Amino acid sequence: MNAILPHARTARSPMAPRPKPLRQPLLPRPPSGAAVMVAGAVIAAIALRERQTTAPKALSDDLPSARSVGNAQLEQSGHVFLGDARLRDANRTPCQHVRGRGESRSVWFGGTVSTAERMLVRVTASHVAAAIGDVKTFFELQAQRCANLGIDVADFPISHVAHRSRTWREYVATRDDLERVASANVENVWNGRPISKLLLEQPLSVGERHDVGLVELIPPFHQRVYRMGLEHLGFVVGDAFDTFVKTHQRVLTGQQFQGPLSTPVYILFDDYTHVKFHRMSLADVCSAEGRPISGFQHVDWQPADELAGPYAVW
Repeated sequence: MNAILPHARTARSPMAPRPKPLRQPLLPRPPSGAAVMVAGAVIAAIALRERQTTAPKALSDDLPSARSVGNAQLEQSGHVFLGDARLRDANRTPCQHVRGRGESRSVWFGGTVSTAERMLVRVTASHVAAAIGDVKTFFELQAQRCANLGIDVADFPISHVAHRSRTWREYVATRDDLERVASANVENVWNGRPISKLLLEQPLSVGERHDVGLVELIPPFHQRVYRMGLEHLGFVVGDAFDTFVKTHQRVLTGQQFQGPLSTPVYILFDDYTHVKFHRMSLADVCSAEGRPISGFQHVDWQPADELAGPYAVW
């Protein structure tokens, strides 16, 4: 036998081809659960934007067709709104937003909220903030002011938030913009000018126990000094309304008589913003008066000057 040296190498022809290593065919890796959830959220958000940008955008140009499109959009949304923010579980399980007869509410279930639902909530919140401002910060400011006066609003659901526009043209632009993330808007003439009541597709979470589901949008009116932008918050006191008025009469600024079912008391602050306390929510009052917030309805209104504003603003 021939001895083999430890470092000896077998000779190989310089022209011999180098052998290629064998490779297994690569199979596509299945997407992870997180990737599927993110992709679903993105698709859902895009679908929502496309669906809501199409119908309300036509409202300014063709009111009859816009109403039918808006009603169809409401039916397709399939939302049923029930419950109350005070029904939240002591275990603080994840929340599913739903709306009820009036004020924005939440019901807490044992299930989880999907990534798609959370993204839709964020899209709505971002859109509303761009249109009318930071509702959460406004709520926190007014709630603290109430606490300083001895009024704890923790157990009072929010009826609505009100935003006042400087001109009619600004009002129409803001109204059309908000309708893109709303499931309904009923506009009617009150106190000499139209007012919109927009039911948001996804309520805004503004506090640990508070959501905002309804936006009252108000154009200017030549009467007195007005606060432009976010102007007031409405809270629902319910059956304890009379007791509330007697208890806090010392710090209340006054009471409004807007109709048989709407007589809120209010507090006016130094910056001309308000908080109002209602027996019934604004949406409940509209329903009781035969004007439920359903579909998209605009009034025929042509001001003499679209850029005219109030005499004085803050």
